[in-house]
Formats: sequence, C-alpha cells, structure tokens
Amino acid sequence: MIYFTSDQHFDHENAIEYCDRPFSKLHKMNWQIIYNFNKVVCKDDTTYHIGDFTLRGPENWALIRGWLKKLNGKHILIMGNHDKLNPFSYVECGFQSVHTMLTLHGTYDIMMIHDPAKFKDFPGSVNFIKLFGHSHQHFKIDREARMLNVGVDVHDFYPVSINRVLDILINKKELKEGRI
Repeated sequence: MIYFTSDQHFDHENAIEYCDRPFSKLHKMNWQIIYNFNKVVCKDDTTYHIGDFTLRGPENWALIRGWLKKLNGKHILIMGNHDKLNPFSYVECGFQSVHTMLTLHGTYDIMMIHDPAKFKDFPGSVNFIKLFGHSHQHFKIDREARMLNVGVDVHDFYPVSINRVLDILINKKELKEGRI
C-alpha cells in the first residue's frame, strides 16, 4: 500500500501552539504521530513524506534517523521548507530517496510538492492529483483542482492511503469522523 503524509514536525515544540495541536507535551505529540502511523502502515508499505518531517538541523542527524527508524515501511521524502539537512544526509538517515517535487505516473498522475502555491506553475492534465502539506489546518482541499492536503493536522495525525486520496478527490466521498 502507498501512503502520504506531511508536516509531522517531529520534536518541534512550537508546532503544538502554532498548529493548535491537542497535545500538552512534545513527547506526547511525537509518540502519538508514531503510534498512529504504525497502526496503519505495514513494513512492506511505502510512505511519501511531503515535507517538514522535523525542524531539526544537521547537528541532530542521529535524532532524525531515530524518528524515521521508529516508523514502519519504506520512506521517500519530498522536502519542505523546514527540512534542513542536505538530501544525501536524509538518505543516510533512512529515506530511500529525496526530492523537491515528485510525480507518480499511473491512471491518475499524483504530483507531490510541499507548498501548494507552487502548483500554479504545474497545471497538469485532467488526470492530475496534487498532494501537498505546508498549510497545516488552513487549506485542506480543492476538489475541483484535485488538490488535497495530506498533513497530519487535518487527518487526525494519521497518514492517508492512496485509496483514501482517490475516494476523496475522484469518488468525492467525504472523510469519516468529520475529517475534511
């Protein structure tokens, strides 16, 4: 299975306040994101992290690697504005590959980029789906443009499966539990 997520902001205490996250302590946020992730993602699954995995910089390479090792499956990073390591360092941390943007080709081409404002430069075809993060809880979905925020803040701190993305954007099914 393929999953998408964004804006975990591991070990970024200010994310609790800035994003109005329901956690009293940083370690509770970190562990809830890990728990939710591992509850749905299996060891053979692939997850595309669409930016802002953590705010930590190069001096915290081991910490970043530690967070990634706690998560099930294989991981690909599309860099966000807070991802401060060079791409090779992220690969050394355990990401299979690192990109500034990435498109998966299939029946529906899935374009991934952290900042949704950059999609204006890539209108795409009628079969394009555009996944992003960056906006946290401020911009969730544009069904007409087939754009979906896969950030943890609008998905109860869970990753989103490819099937769920298609349900929301193509089949136009509402998310359960009041999400989006």
